[in-house]
Amino acid sequence: MSIVPGDTAELLQRGGVLSSQGEERLRRLLETTRAVPWEADARTAQFSYVGPQAVDLLGYPVEDWYDEDFWPNHIHPEDRDDAVQLCVEGSKNCEEYEFEYRMLAADGRVVWVHDIVTVVRADGEPRSLLGFLIDITERKLAEETMKRNEERLRLLVDALPVMISYVDRTLTYVFENKAYESWFGCRVTGKHVSEVQTETYESAKSHLEQVLAGGTAHYQSSIPGRDGKSSDVNVSMVPDHGVDGTVKGAFVVVSDVSELVQRHQALSDALTETARLKKQLEAENIYLQQEIKLDHNFQAIIGRSQKLRECLSKIESVADTDTTVLITGETGTGKELMARALHDLSERKKRPFIKVDCAGLPPTLIESELFGREKGAFTGADRRQLGRFELAHGGTIFLDEMGELPLEVQAKLLRVLQDGEFERLGSPETRTADVRVIAATNRDLTGAVQAGSFRADLYYRLNVYPIRVPALRERREDIPLLANAFVAKFAQRMGKGIETIPQAVMDALQSYSWPGNIRELQNLLERSVIVSSGSALRLGDKLSGPVSDKTSRAALRTLEDVEREHISRVLEETGWKIEGAGGAATVLGLNPGTLRARLRKLGIRRPR
Repeated sequence: MSIVPGDTAELLQRGGVLSSQGEERLRRLLETTRAVPWEADARTAQFSYVGPQAVDLLGYPVEDWYDEDFWPNHIHPEDRDDAVQLCVEGSKNCEEYEFEYRMLAADGRVVWVHDIVTVVRADGEPRSLLGFLIDITERKLAEETMKRNEERLRLLVDALPVMISYVDRTLTYVFENKAYESWFGCRVTGKHVSEVQTETYESAKSHLEQVLAGGTAHYQSSIPGRDGKSSDVNVSMVPDHGVDGTVKGAFVVVSDVSELVQRHQALSDALTETARLKKQLEAENIYLQQEIKLDHNFQAIIGRSQKLRECLSKIESVADTDTTVLITGETGTGKELMARALHDLSERKKRPFIKVDCAGLPPTLIESELFGREKGAFTGADRRQLGRFELAHGGTIFLDEMGELPLEVQAKLLRVLQDGEFERLGSPETRTADVRVIAATNRDLTGAVQAGSFRADLYYRLNVYPIRVPALRERREDIPLLANAFVAKFAQRMGKGIETIPQAVMDALQSYSWPGNIRELQNLLERSVIVSSGSALRLGDKLSGPVSDKTSRAALRTLEDVEREHISRVLEETGWKIEGAGGAATVLGLNPGTLRARLRKLGIRRPR
């Protein structure tokens, strides 16, 4: 049997193309190749020759291949129409053509083949088709596996929260993942880096050139996104080496670290603030340990006189503001107590209340006490010290006896009141303090301004909201309440069983002018408790010093006269209201019926 069957062998021999020796060589070649040689009629596509390798390819005997329509019937159904159409068109128009398609093997396998076809013509018409079927199943499976792996890799890369791209040697984007596309709001593949990173191009170009030269790059940058807002990012670039070792491009990985930067900054700020607060707390503790040793006049404001109520009403009105308050009044009237009440009623009550006794500080130390000092600021300054204004940050500073401040310190205090700024002694650094200022004085600051010992601008800055604390002689009706409170306090402390204050003692207390005000009253009653041995209070010493005319007359009149005058004065001050809140009975501590009986006995009548 001729190795080249049918008309094809006849045509080749007639044309001198195929000699007997040539046919032998061709036979050996066809039998040794792994491809399946075949010949088919160009008009019917029926095989006229199939090499023995066909058995290995599909598992069908060679004789089965010569059946009519074997070839099209064993093409995979999905590829059949395209393969037949391509074969028909190629036979008409081409000398050679090749295509790939799937065939069905005898055992049900799907075999991919690459078909290479040569068209043999006679008189210009296709007569025979010669070809080779090459098994490419392994290659196709590898390609499918690679494609699936690429798809999986793409899904994985798109799912990553970092931005990934690939840039070739011309600095053109070849690939980007979804995160990269989302960041810039568009596809960047095919675009030059300068078109995408317009603001950061020079920096990106410098690092890309470094990577394309074979190095790597890792740096921080700030890249604007789709909304134009820049964010802090970490950028990593590594080269892509080809099989020949040359760098083909650069892989670029960009991660948004703006939130981490913000958290780091917030943490740093928090640590700085914690350190500052720690130092302030330590300084406050030292200050409070000193303050705790002091004994305040009393723990609560005692009294119900009209003048005291007016004073407390002013405190309530201004307490919840940050307005500077100037408290005036005689020595011993309780100005510090009013200042503490202001602080306790304000929103700053949980922050420090820092008291500065301006009269008690040496002039050379006032400035460092108020504003602080650095180590070495002056001889003896062996450590840094926070000033009272820094200690009072967020709280209230009470400047007692303001009128005693030297003029040079007044200027610095004015700056704090105006701008909230100051410098520690020995430091050029300007500091700020959020402090509510309450000042107090028993001096006539208006006269001090006229005399030139107090700055007028500071006075007006302090005198934003003045509160005058009434002297004790202006609120005599509060003396019984104060006396009872002080006596109870001292008696408990000293273990005395004093239960009452005789009326004569109380009358004497109410008749005295009290130039030292509440402080003088407190001192007198403490001495009286010391010398009293029974259940009734006995005055420890005679009331001396300036006394009123009423005091002199009271010493020469009967107790009944004193009682009549006292009740008449209370009635006048209460508008002759007998009972109820603010009535005379309440002020005198009597039952309304008892008071009416006393009025009849003493002959007290309301004037017409």
